[in-house]
Amino acid sequence: MRLFVNQAPQAQTNREYAEPREISISRLCIFGIMQNRDIHNREIHLAVMDLANCGLVVYTYGACEYNGYHAAKGGIGVYWGPNDPRNLSEALKGDKQTNIRAEIQAAVRALQQAQEQWIREITIIMDVSISNRLCDQMVGWLATKWMEKI
Repeated sequence: MRLFVNQAPQAQTNREYAEPREISISRLCIFGIMQNRDIHNREIHLAVMDLANCGLVVYTYGACEYNGYHAAKGGIGVYWGPNDPRNLSEALKGDKQTNIRAEIQAAVRALQQAQEQWIREITIIMDVSISNRLCDQMVGWLATKWMEKI
C-alpha cells in the first residue's frame, strides 16, 4: 500500500498546497511528513503532486477538548466528500484523550476504511502542525514502545 500525505492549505486566501510526502507501507502504521529518513526499512521519498491529480483524497481531523487535563474528551472525523457514506465522526477511544491521539486515530480510521475497500492509493490531508509533530517524535516512539507514549 502506498500512502500520500499532504499538508492542508496554509491560508484560506492561498490555495497552494505544501509539497506532499510519499510513504510506502505494507501495513497500517503511523505516518507523518518525513524528509529522507529510513525508519525500520520503510522507504520514505519526497514526491511532488498536484492535489487535483492525486487520486482519492480524504480529509481527517482529530481534536480534544480540555487537552492535557483529566477531563479531556477527544473526537475524530474522516471526510471523503459530500454525502459520502464513509464520512464519519466518532468519539476518541481509550483512556488517554489528547489532540495528537485524536489526529492519529482519525488518520488510522481513514486507512482502515481504505483497506476494507481495497483502496491501494490514498491522499490524506490532515493538520500540518500535528503531522510535523508526529515526524519530530516518530523516531523516539518507534525506538521505545511508541504506542504507549501517544
